[in-house]
Amino acid sequence: MMSKNPSGIRVLAKSFHLLAGCWLLCVGWLWVAQIRLQFRRFDAPPEGYAVSTLIEGALPTLAIEGMAVALAMWISTVPGSGESRREWHHAFWWTIVPNLLLLGTAYLMILEAN
Repeated sequence: MMSKNPSGIRVLAKSFHLLAGCWLLCVGWLWVAQIRLQFRRFDAPPEGYAVSTLIEGALPTLAIEGMAVALAMWISTVPGSGESRREWHHAFWWTIVPNLLLLGTAYLMILEAN
């Protein structure tokens, strides 16, 4: 008999995917804002089109996504399966606050730079 509650470990793995996605979105948003600000201030692109910002932001994204993939691989060795749709639903709600904090931080950084 399957439990009505989804597996916490499976939800955690899916939460890492959502967190990594939001982190990548914020890095992209900051990168675009950095380029726009550089053009507005100096009428020229930043050195190397600020690729260093993308690289520095991609490293934590890769670390978070790596944890998600490793956890998912570890979970796949356990017999049984979960209710994927319900797990994604729970993962969304588990990550709503951290993701909103990430988006808010990116917004404030862009707002203060202008």
